[in-house]
Amino acid sequence: MNRVWPGNPRGLLMERVAAALWENVVLKSDYVVDLHEGGRAFMARYIHARGTEETDKIVGDEVRRLCRLFGQGIPVLGGVRTRGSMLGSLSVQAGLRGIPCIGPELGGGSRIWDEFVEIGVQGVRNVLIGLGMVQDEPVGADLEQVTVNESNWPKTERGGMMYNTCKLGEVVEEGENVGVLRDTAGDVLEEVRAPYRSVILDTRYQPTVYPGDWTFHCGKLA
Repeated sequence: MNRVWPGNPRGLLMERVAAALWENVVLKSDYVVDLHEGGRAFMARYIHARGTEETDKIVGDEVRRLCRLFGQGIPVLGGVRTRGSMLGSLSVQAGLRGIPCIGPELGGGSRIWDEFVEIGVQGVRNVLIGLGMVQDEPVGADLEQVTVNESNWPKTERGGMMYNTCKLGEVVEEGENVGVLRDTAGDVLEEVRAPYRSVILDTRYQPTVYPGDWTFHCGKLA
């Protein structure tokens, strides 16, 4: 659904779902927190806050404010270099309508993780506190929050089983080993290395990778 916003009431099923939510929820909102996770193959722990040059002019400051309010030391992937395939994302389309939107990416592996649920709940509560909708003290507002404006997924040349050598949120140096690809006998086929000094935004959960597959999401640090 996060490729087809604002949807189409006469389109395919997912476009119709998006259109109904757009008309009845999004357009009636002042702020949007769009909770996501890493799907089946990945584990994620960051806030997706990318937009375009146009959305940055309209809601950029408020989007950055929402990220800070969510807090808890969760890294932020921002910037205005959204790929063409992502222009149908809720954050972009809401931003064009003047509605600040962030997309926390928490967890993955096709299952529920208590710790990531707690982070999501507390992050939303922190936003409500910061907007004056709930009277309480935010949690994790004092933790350092890294922001990156560029990211990359190193690809594999061969297929095999990926063994992570990095952790979510870890800072790694350029060229540092972040994963090892092995065959079914355990022999090393390739080593995956960070393309630049990075914070790790996604790691592999499903170990099976194919030639040219995505491995680790590396956010570029200055």
